[in-house]
Amino acid sequence: MENYIIRGYDVRTTFLLDFLIPEWDFEPSPYLCGKRLATVHPDGTVASCIREHSFKSGTIFDADPLKAIQCDLYHNDFGEPDIPEECRRCDVRTACQGGCPQDKLLLTGTRAGKSVLCEIHREIIPKLRYLNHLKKIRVPRDHN
Repeated sequence: MENYIIRGYDVRTTFLLDFLIPEWDFEPSPYLCGKRLATVHPDGTVASCIREHSFKSGTIFDADPLKAIQCDLYHNDFGEPDIPEECRRCDVRTACQGGCPQDKLLLTGTRAGKSVLCEIHREIIPKLRYLNHLKKIRVPRDHN
């Protein structure tokens, strides 16, 4: 990928990572999980995690339906109280944000603790940041 970027090709990782990469340098979580994104089911119930459909956080018929998407249980943010201090000092904290709460709930039964993908994040996020840096400084390839 690095060689293609250097040669001027517009290289993409995945839609999710490309969406998040520009936000990785900021402390607040770039993830919409548990705060501004939800699944609305045909019966009007709202799941505040787009992957977890059994936990309902409200309905679109509530007095303030937007409150249904505000669910700290699924918010991905290293500022949450159950994220360990190790995560708050980590070099990739602004990208990882302590890991997906849904993944932790599924694999460990609690959203507390560091990401279940911690080692992968520590390996791949610096590489993706480097590729993003190269994309910013590269000369676009002439497609004529």
